[in-house]
Amino acid sequence: MTYYREERRPPEDVESLFECQMQSITGAGAMVRPHVHEYFEALYCLEGGFELNASGVIYPFFAGDMALIDPNEVHHTRAATPGNNRYLVIKFVPEALLYAERPVYEMKLLLPYLWSGGAHQKVFPKQALDQDGIGRLLMDIWREFGGRALGYEMAVRSGLCRLFLWVARTLHAESETQVNLDGAALMTLESAFAYIGRNFSQEISMEEVAAHCGMKYSAFSRFFAKYAQKSFPEYVTQVRLKEACILLATTGESITGISMAVGFSSTSYFIQCFRRMHGVAPGQFRRRFLAPL
Repeated sequence: MTYYREERRPPEDVESLFECQMQSITGAGAMVRPHVHEYFEALYCLEGGFELNASGVIYPFFAGDMALIDPNEVHHTRAATPGNNRYLVIKFVPEALLYAERPVYEMKLLLPYLWSGGAHQKVFPKQALDQDGIGRLLMDIWREFGGRALGYEMAVRSGLCRLFLWVARTLHAESETQVNLDGAALMTLESAFAYIGRNFSQEISMEEVAAHCGMKYSAFSRFFAKYAQKSFPEYVTQVRLKEACILLATTGESITGISMAVGFSSTSYFIQCFRRMHGVAPGQFRRRFLAPL
């Protein structure tokens, strides 16, 4: 199976960590076709208005608003007004935010976006951005990137850290729970998530993931529920459904083929789980995502 995946620049290029560009179009129309990439992508609307389709949900945003797309979240955008439509695109990989050898503090903030499935606020309104100076920050990042003055790499990374911290705090203020991860717990959770990410398409049990993390089953079960804030089966299903969204939106593979490819035991169970999470059947999701906005 193949789908449109935007590749990053070679790792030795410092700008593989981040990239900025302006994109514009006159009149309503598609900006990009459905795709995924490993970057975070911030879209700061400067003129007109757009519609972001992220994982099958449409999010309108207009001049002064910012939309944020998670890594590996299938999406596309469309200009929505008849006049000039323009946004600033700022892409950055998670590593752009990491400074320490074991970046516990940064990873605490990053984990929900890397592994969750994108179920959080996508559009941040102009009023909130203006109140905290985020619009100016976004334009400062753009100017530093374009100017290439001495030390611009540090300036851009500093700006990205400020931007991401603002997003994390904004979303945290709306969250009801907080999990205090220490370094050891973070490393264990990362290891578990990574193992599931590599093996979700096969039969995978909590016993084998617990063994991979060097823990006994009962202790790992309590650990995972506490720090992942969901049960092990719920998380594995969420990972499988996230990959299914990508395949539905970007390939012509059959529903049965996709359900098998992402690790479901039967097509009927896949459809049941998909409908529970997204509110529509996989076929409806595909038609909704690929239909013109």
